[in-house]
Amino acid sequence: MFNLLSDCNTVAEIQQMKEKYYPMMLQKDVMYLESVDDEEQYAAARCSMSDHVYMYQRSSSQTVEAMNSANKRMRVRGSVDVANSTMLLMKMEAERFERQKTCAASCTSVLTYKGSYLLEGVLDKLKNGSETLRVDVEMMENEDPPFYECVVRGVKEMWTVQMAIDSEDGFYQNTCTCGMVEKDAIPCIHVCAVVKSKLVPNLTLTNVMPHCWSTVAWKRQFPANASNACNIDMEYLKNKYPPNNKLRYMPDFVAKRKRGRPQKKSRFKSAMELAMQKKSPRKKRMTAAGYDGLGPDDVEFGFKVEGGLLVDGQEGEI
Repeated sequence: MFNLLSDCNTVAEIQQMKEKYYPMMLQKDVMYLESVDDEEQYAAARCSMSDHVYMYQRSSSQTVEAMNSANKRMRVRGSVDVANSTMLLMKMEAERFERQKTCAASCTSVLTYKGSYLLEGVLDKLKNGSETLRVDVEMMENEDPPFYECVVRGVKEMWTVQMAIDSEDGFYQNTCTCGMVEKDAIPCIHVCAVVKSKLVPNLTLTNVMPHCWSTVAWKRQFPANASNACNIDMEYLKNKYPPNNKLRYMPDFVAKRKRGRPQKKSRFKSAMELAMQKKSPRKKRMTAAGYDGLGPDDVEFGFKVEGGLLVDGQEGEI
């Protein structure tokens, strides 16, 4: 159910899915899905919060988890040595910058490698699509900036596509009421229908891709003449900055517990804990079933047990 709701492109689709499947589900499962707000777990609901919210095939927590995974080497050292972990983070950022700069400089296509891969998926969807769509285009010249408003009509529904040309790089910034452009960062079938209609001049499937997938934007983000190097070490810090005597290592009781059996007297219990301790009751000695309290010598000399007292036998009188 969560995957179905995550695949929805608008809030209206999310509500339709809930009304369709929630009555068939257990109440505890419904409560589990509703324990978190829709804006925090579904990309379509988060994009609907404002006109300038884009998720681009990610959820609200994937970006944080990705950065935590990328900086794992630094995070495991942050609680032990702040200075060395900070220098390690700066070195990792410098390495990532140089690596992305090299990749951006080597890319010769209009779109980035990820953008080209996404465009191939769009072309595959167009080959398998069979719905006939009608397109009407109107130029909004009085708006600032001017844009094209395209109305795409299907058999039962209608969608509105807006396209504004990016004068700097030649890409068309487009939005659609279906919500796929903001959620998945790829042209939807309605934008592709506008391209196929050829009612907008100089419009292709390449320049309707989001501007973030263009190589021009990638190279602008990592310019070839920029350099990001980290040559800081402990000797440099000691010579340049005085020590801060207020900083201390964290105490032992908040650190990670060691493995294995704890040592004896590793922790002293308080007076309240000692008073609340209960002594275990003394175990009673259990006798075997059928035991009459007589030993082998007692039986031989004729002794027996009567009323819990050992008395003389007739044959054993003295």
